[in-house]
Amino acid sequence: MTTLESFSRRAAKKYLQNIVFVDDEIYAHLSGKPVVDTEDLPSLKSPFLSVPAAIPAVAVSGDIEAPEDEGATNGSGDVFNAVGQRGQDSAMATAGSEAARDEPVPYHPKRLVESFAKEGMVCALYEPVANFATDCNSDLFKLCERADVVILDWDLFQEDGRNILPLIQNLVDQSQNSVPHRSSLCVIYTTRPDLARVASAIYDHLQQKALTVQDVHDRTTLVAGATRIIVLGKPNVPGRPEEQKSLEVLEENLAERVIDEFARMHSGILPSYALYGMASVRHNSKKILDKFHSDQDGPFLLHRALLLEKEDAFEQLPELIAEEVLAVMLDNQLDSAEASKVARDACAKLNLSNVTWPAIDGKKQDEREKIARTYLGGGLEAAKSQHKVAVKDMQYPARLHASMGCDQTFADKKLAALFSLRTNYFESDSPALGFGTVVRWRTGDNLAFKYGLCLMPVCDSVRLKSGDNSRTSFPFWELKTSNDGGTTRGIVVPIENGYLELFASGKPRDMLWIDRFAPATSGMVLAKQDGNSKTFYFIGDAIPRLEWVAQLKPSHAQRVAHDIGHSFSRVGVLEAEWLRLKTEGKS
Repeated sequence: MTTLESFSRRAAKKYLQNIVFVDDEIYAHLSGKPVVDTEDLPSLKSPFLSVPAAIPAVAVSGDIEAPEDEGATNGSGDVFNAVGQRGQDSAMATAGSEAARDEPVPYHPKRLVESFAKEGMVCALYEPVANFATDCNSDLFKLCERADVVILDWDLFQEDGRNILPLIQNLVDQSQNSVPHRSSLCVIYTTRPDLARVASAIYDHLQQKALTVQDVHDRTTLVAGATRIIVLGKPNVPGRPEEQKSLEVLEENLAERVIDEFARMHSGILPSYALYGMASVRHNSKKILDKFHSDQDGPFLLHRALLLEKEDAFEQLPELIAEEVLAVMLDNQLDSAEASKVARDACAKLNLSNVTWPAIDGKKQDEREKIARTYLGGGLEAAKSQHKVAVKDMQYPARLHASMGCDQTFADKKLAALFSLRTNYFESDSPALGFGTVVRWRTGDNLAFKYGLCLMPVCDSVRLKSGDNSRTSFPFWELKTSNDGGTTRGIVVPIENGYLELFASGKPRDMLWIDRFAPATSGMVLAKQDGNSKTFYFIGDAIPRLEWVAQLKPSHAQRVAHDIGHSFSRVGVLEAEWLRLKTEGKS
């Protein structure tokens, strides 16, 4: 296992907390108690193994006693065994007991729970009733929707998955179309011999319900939205294809397999690190909560009262809490040595066979792929002296991006946007116009979009006077879609079918403009939604349709504003022109 794989697994194990196991043979049907497991009883066939055996009758309550050779009756002559199944005659029960002794030692649900307990996870056992509901308001769906991992018996009530498919459908639909949605792992645990057939049935059902399956691995693993579905087999099943034996998992090993699958679900540096950071917050939630006490309510209310004319202190709480969350993540970072090993492991998996290098002294560079991996894994310091000229070349990042396939995936643009833009997690909420808002507009039907950045300070964007034809002026800085070669600040924003690079440069006389807007009753200028689309726009006096594009993170917006402010404070002086050109590197 590489350092990266080890880190991914450690992050998954640290993150996972809540597991739900759904089966129809967890409790004894007569008593409602968990099936007992004691050395005083004969070895019984586990309900989780493949071939059910008749179980000798035992007493299940103080009021019901079973004869030694006969099952307990329900008063109507029907015979039941200890788990509520209709019994057989004494000879069959005895034969079934002898057969069970020849099989591998069975595992009780308690053992399954213990396998997760050893990993520090809580595993809830849930037995639904017959004809159970699976809609979004059902108890079963609510339980599964909140769990990190859901383990489902495919043969609930001998339906061959027909009663499980609607539940899987609703879980996938929630992960694709609902806000907020959760990332979860769904494990199908079955005695069916052909595991690929089970996966195929799930795939076909999701396709029929117009739910997208993005990927299929090894015919038994499906990726649908934020849900990963894998089909695993219960052991000792006759007729299972040899190539599927690796998918058989004993109950005692199920926890380890779940961790491995969850790690694969979030493999890679960024997914693993995000999972690791969130796990750190989960494990330190009590420490974070301990920083906020009810005895601070009084001072907070005074703080709010002092600020209320300018802003509401409740709006400061998200940032205050986020700083504590950030502190936890910063205190749980990887050390530099492990981070370097993780980087080198990740480099080994990159496809860099198409990377191109400029010729040096008229000679083409050999081992381009090896040199690229060395550079990506250790930076300029790791590159050999004869290669440093090439990696310093301004076009080298573009060459590496091209070899990584970023032209098709936009991975480089996505990462750049992640650094600078605030994610809008709740897309149904109307964005507010304020400091750092990126907008666009057209001056004619067939003209290209123009882009701008709102420079209105945060404190001046809220608690605005509304009604009575009130208008508030907001300043904007026009952004360029290409860099003119001067010193500038660049941002990347998402647009239709891709991403766009924007640059903040130029002179105030050319780039600064102002428009007036009518604040809503909330005291802010809110965007209106264009029908049922994801497009939002502001209505200005000068520009009647100003589309919302993105929201810069405060630090990035402040950097642009600082540069713009600096352009306002330039001092014009008389000096020798040759000296000015020389200081600017133009002579």
